[in-house]
Amino acid sequence: MERTLGPGGACGDGCRPPSILIGLAAAFSGPSAELGREYRAGAHEVFDQVNAQGGVHGRQIVMVYRDDRYEPALARRNTERFIQRDKVFALFGYVGTPTVQAALPLIEQAKVPLIAPLTGAQLLRQPLNPLIFNIRASYHQEIESTVRYLLRYGKRSIAVVYQNDAFGRDGLQGARQALARRGLRPVLETTVERTQRTPARRPGGWPWPAPTRC
Repeated sequence: MERTLGPGGACGDGCRPPSILIGLAAAFSGPSAELGREYRAGAHEVFDQVNAQGGVHGRQIVMVYRDDRYEPALARRNTERFIQRDKVFALFGYVGTPTVQAALPLIEQAKVPLIAPLTGAQLLRQPLNPLIFNIRASYHQEIESTVRYLLRYGKRSIAVVYQNDAFGRDGLQGARQALARRGLRPVLETTVERTQRTPARRPGGWPWPAPTRC
């Protein structure tokens, strides 16, 4: 499928005058709904501005979106529909590491680009994938900065609470590596499930404070 976008040029299904069709799968319901809703609202603001100025080579950007509730199986199903039924030109702004991980085999099989996913996971960075267009820092880069900040202010006993999925394990790996570079290791590691309101209990039996969701 040819995807060269230019004035009057062919770009395959999902990119025929007068529009460019892109697909967004994200959580619009459930505990992580605010992430998906805010990302979609921000994207609409930008696309509306671009379309008001004539679009991209005269084509208007049209975004279709489906709710995956931050569940990998739903994200994969939505991706199949975007590619097979909607025949989108590109996928855009998927929110979440486990959901992107589930969709990635379909993306690679169909050779459909994924633009600006809201995840800093290494699986979208190493090895380099020409179909993935990242615009944010990786989790490993963010954690490196966090560890450096904590150590600057004398905080050397660092525990890690991580989400028990691809997102959390990626962060855990980043934390371990950042600490190991300084001859340190986490004093404690514990998990929290995606649908769990509080992490596992601390050693000794007393609970952790409830986490803040973002």
